[in-house]
Amino acid sequence: MPTRANQSSVSDNFTKLSASKVQCNLCKRELAVSGGVTTGMHAHLRRKHVGVLESPVASTKSPVVPITGFVKQHSCPDGRQEKISSTLAKVIAENMLPISIVQSKSLRDLLALLDPGYKVPCRQTMTSRLESMHRSVSSKLQDTLAATDAVAVTTNIWTSMANEAYISFTASYVDHSWQLNSPVLSTVPIPERHKQAVIAEHLSDVASMWSITDNVVACMHARWGRKY
Repeated sequence: MPTRANQSSVSDNFTKLSASKVQCNLCKRELAVSGGVTTGMHAHLRRKHVGVLESPVASTKSPVVPITGFVKQHSCPDGRQEKISSTLAKVIAENMLPISIVQSKSLRDLLALLDPGYKVPCRQTMTSRLESMHRSVSSKLQDTLAATDAVAVTTNIWTSMANEAYISFTASYVDHSWQLNSPVLSTVPIPERHKQAVIAEHLSDVASMWSITDNVVACMHARWGRKY
């Protein structure tokens, strides 16, 4: 059946001049034929008129669709996206990791393996998220300290690898569950000479900032591994 269809389409492009000769309707070239065989006409059309012949079988074929066309792209739901980003921010904060770690290829490869649809936040987005976390945690801690009758503060002066001096303030208190807590309230540069008056001024600023001026019952200062 396909052969007959092809012969019919070939014959439509030629005019029969005699029992042994036909003329191409496209270029008017005369071709010799023998016994109704259309091989010469096929060859002429393929060689001189590319695209005229179209196989009926080929024209009915469906277009080839790559296998990726059948694979549905996985997307991470908004709730899961938020949960992963929040957990990632906690990992960075609790382990004091640089925010630039979100740009790490190895971290992105790991997260893509765990959830291909998850979009890793950029550095600016993660910075905003951590700042929001800091405000939330600070607000809760301030409420807790305000409800605490006695707070002991430890100050510590230390020098960074860049040879810059910093002073840290740690509050120690026992909560209503009789659990000892020791959050760091502040770490700030201290370019001045480390005199008692300078340390006292910084301590006063921290106590005022956290509203614990009337709650501090003891203060201990440590420097260079020694306690004063």
